Amino acid sequence: MKNIFTLKSVLTYLSMIFILIGCTKDDDLNYTIDTRENYVIEKITRFESETNFTNTEFIYDQNNKLIRKIQTGKFIQNNQIRDLKYIDELEYSQGFVSKIFINDLTHFMFSYEIHLFYNSQKNLIRKETWKNNSMIGHQNYHYEDNKVVSFFTDQTAPFETNRIYYDNLNNLYKHTYLLPNTDLIGNPIPGELIETDFLYEYDNKSKPNIGLDYLFIYSPLESIGTGETGFARELSESNLTKYTNSGTTWTFKYNNIDLPIKFEMKWDGIQTLQPMIWDITYRKLN
Repeated sequence: MKNIFTLKSVLTYLSMIFILIGCTKDDDLNYTIDTRENYVIEKITRFESETNFTNTEFIYDQNNKLIRKIQTGKFIQNNQIRDLKYIDELEYSQGFVSKIFINDLTHFMFSYEIHLFYNSQKNLIRKETWKNNSMIGHQNYHYEDNKVVSFFTDQTAPFETNRIYYDNLNNLYKHTYLLPNTDLIGNPIPGELIETDFLYEYDNKSKPNIGLDYLFIYSPLESIGTGETGFARELSESNLTKYTNSGTTWTFKYNNIDLPIKFEMKWDGIQTLQPMIWDITYRKLN
């Protein structure tokens, strides 16, 4: 009887071990490591004073696609405190953003539409800007090795006016333009062009996510915008930290998964009354 009891005990012990091993495997399968793709921007805020601040909210649909960006706040204009409000609405076609409606509810003068077009490889190849049912501007994009290397208009060709260069981390570090040469007082000299380099520096951290990495013409960060610096940032893998030509810098603070949660912008040689600081909060995706 003693030997039988010992055998049963051993079998019971082994069964418990197998159960624990099974639980461990299940736990490993269910465990997910936090990454950038698990989080999207929920809000970006900047506060200088009660009369100078902005709150930007990002609204997503049930499929976690960004459908609306709402920016509100206050600012001083002509010695009066004014309300600030802009709403961007994104429209999709076949899973990609096809139109962006920029609604100016501050001055009611600068509303416009952006129409977007893609090729068969799903690369953005053309942006058109429309206002009052008329196209007022456009850009085409040329690719090499799946990267944008030049933009051009219908009247020009790729590399005729500009060329884009990337480093080994896929960051746009140089954008070369052919610009009109000028005389001593700044007037363009007919027929003379001069090559000018726009230079950028980056960190090696993750950019904040809004689920639209392919849409390089649209930047979520207010201070970087949609101009030349916004274009450089959105075409790069990392966070833009310096625009060398102007000396403008962006300093980021990161959370435990290297997502930026705060950044400060400084202009070279300009001292602001209050630091220009933005805070970023995220929503974790299910």
